[in-house]
Amino acid sequence: MHTKPIGILNVAGYFDALLSFLDSSVKSRFISQAHRDMLIVSNVAAELLDQICEYQPVLTEKWIEHNLNS
Repeated sequence: MHTKPIGILNVAGYFDALLSFLDSSVKSRFISQAHRDMLIVSNVAAELLDQICEYQPVLTEKWIEHNLNS
């Protein structure tokens, strides 16, 4: 839908479980690595804002193609 980054301020590891779930979703091919990479994570607000400002969008396919024969 968009190529904008999403910033997660992960203070004291609050979002560790969510990030682990998303990484597992990539391994299970529910989401693409390119979409997961749109999430910018830091535990320092200033660093997160810098990373968001430096983000370069990557165009990617909307869906992961599944080979039904594998």
